[in-house]
Amino acid sequence: MTFTDADYIVISRRFDDYVTPLLQLPDPVGKNILLKRDHTRRVLENANELCVHLKLSPEQARIAAAAALYHDIGRFPQFIRFRTFADSKSADHSLLGVDVIGEEHFFAGLDPAVASLLLAAIANHSRLVIPDSLPGNVRMLLRILRDADKLDILHVVTEYYRTSKKGVDSSIALDLPDTPGVSRNVMRSVREERLVNIADVRNVNDFKLLQVSWVYDLNFSWTKERLIERDYLTLLFEHLPDTPGLRELASRIRARISDISI
Repeated sequence: MTFTDADYIVISRRFDDYVTPLLQLPDPVGKNILLKRDHTRRVLENANELCVHLKLSPEQARIAAAAALYHDIGRFPQFIRFRTFADSKSADHSLLGVDVIGEEHFFAGLDPAVASLLLAAIANHSRLVIPDSLPGNVRMLLRILRDADKLDILHVVTEYYRTSKKGVDSSIALDLPDTPGVSRNVMRSVREERLVNIADVRNVNDFKLLQVSWVYDLNFSWTKERLIERDYLTLLFEHLPDTPGLRELASRIRARISDISI
């Protein structure tokens, strides 16, 4: 398996050549293309830092960077076609990504083994959990990609919750209603230290608790340290209802986070 600096430069240029013209489309499309382009850049930065922490080889780090660069390539045609980032109301953005990579020949000329590895990571990065059936090298790449992705999503949503006035940008909150309360299944999942399934999410509060549940899906100590350092959990709970149940849940999670085995 070979993936050189030159290979990475080629696919980086292809990414830029594809996305840059889309930024000129009228809003809301152009604005949301920019949102995902900037998200991709920060996920790439997170992945690069994580690879340094893990002391990966230069080639392994390049492959992780390529996966980060292309992980959300399906988001661009998704919003153009459907005007939403909600997979349930449009199409699975991970599989759209695999399709557009093939249609645009983004990975043409790559070592087939590298292209196959990248496509497997892109296709599976948004699954609720990483399938045990995947090969070890795909699972490792997914662990890096998912941690890098989650960290930036937490940055995006907590910054929005912190600075926004009443109302939620549908592109950030997946078109969910900003209604009171939290769903029973969502609350149960977080209390039982399980990931919240997007299928159980009914409103913006549920969506915030889904993000809280990501604390149980961290793969590396570096990621946990960034989560604590940036205080994302506190920021999420500050923008949830002030109820006894949620206060108790926040205390439990804060006490638990230092004991998570990762």
